[in-house]
Amino acid sequence: MKFSFAACAALTGFVLTLSAGSQVNPEKAQDSKDQPLRIAGTFSLPTLKEGNFDHFAVDLKRNRLFVTPEQDGMVLVLDASSGEAIHKLAVQKPHAILYRSDIDRLYVTDGLDGSVRVFDGQSYQQVARVPVLKDADAIGYDISKKMLYVANGGKDVGEKVSHLSVIDTDSNQKKQDIVIEGETLEAMALDAYRPRLYLNDTAKNSLVVVNRYTHSKIAEWPITSCKGNVAIALDEQRQRLFLGCRSNQIVVLDSNTGAEVQKLEIHGGVDDVIYDLVSRRIYASGDGYIDVFSQSDLNHYVSLGSVATGVTLCRQDKRQW
Repeated sequence: MKFSFAACAALTGFVLTLSAGSQVNPEKAQDSKDQPLRIAGTFSLPTLKEGNFDHFAVDLKRNRLFVTPEQDGMVLVLDASSGEAIHKLAVQKPHAILYRSDIDRLYVTDGLDGSVRVFDGQSYQQVARVPVLKDADAIGYDISKKMLYVANGGKDVGEKVSHLSVIDTDSNQKKQDIVIEGETLEAMALDAYRPRLYLNDTAKNSLVVVNRYTHSKIAEWPITSCKGNVAIALDEQRQRLFLGCRSNQIVVLDSNTGAEVQKLEIHGGVDDVIYDLVSRRIYASGDGYIDVFSQSDLNHYVSLGSVATGVTLCRQDKRQW
């Protein structure tokens, strides 16, 4: 999830409303009274360089929120209730974060250094560094095998192929590199019901399917309804995938065959898509908005509207953040 920010840096949190809104045009949704989210609070942050946030993680036991101002060479540790900054972890260009509560370890991809950095969850001291290639970015975690999958390499190292590295988070050792054709890989989703990993191959505008037992590619599905597939979410029960594309769409796919079953219009700049199994809703974050959709039946999803985020709320200086 990428948010831009500048001198007025802040994080705005949202919670679900209890009422479901009617279908709303995303371009008019910010004026709707039936918004599917409401602002729960805003955290003011220390002075940061102009740039992006990427992903977040939470330590529920200590009530800590980990955020990633990419240009500041750190992961910022916040009190999740007050927003107070309590620690900084040195990471040259942080992207994705995994917090393993069972062993109290934090794993962060460093795109500039080309590594996965491992920190102790109490002392915040770095306890390990696992080398991969530059542009280490998106991750997926197999909780059954304790394996972390990391997208890295490609264009930033001058190669036409990328790597999907497999890291044992118990031993902090890289076990394997799976070579994927295409110089840019983005977000991935892991299926808990079967040993499949779905990976956005943005360079080829396709979705790659990897078998997590054999660590081999078993399918590749071209995406025809949108361009720039960078985000992904998965409904395992109903076997549906949701790909967020920079051409301002979410494409719904059958996770068995790759067949495209619906296209949903969203705001620009999508960088993360989340599916909530309980409410059967899709959330897509982009440049200034969160777009929300609800499932009406297996192959149809309807818009519940869009909510303006902090990008819109803090533009007094007329800069993008």
